[in-house]
Amino acid sequence: MANFGFLGSHTFDPKRSYVESKECTKHFKIYRYAVYNLIGEEYFSHFMEEKNSTYLLVNNKHEDIDLIKEQANIMFDTIFPSLS
Repeated sequence: MANFGFLGSHTFDPKRSYVESKECTKHFKIYRYAVYNLIGEEYFSHFMEEKNSTYLLVNNKHEDIDLIKEQANIMFDTIFPSLS
């Protein structure tokens, strides 16, 4: 019944004066590719938001996947208020 979510952090390199946008980061692209191709959709529903580089896997055994998704969005907003 476990679920999993992550935020693909943006690159910050003060030595090169480089700050990557938080939208569809390099980390997010790599993790999204790996998770989607390794886990697939048989056991988990995949929800991703490129705007904030967030990814959520919800176990398909849950009766109300949309409720889990809503709760996860609240959690993301609470932990990372800059996403709102």
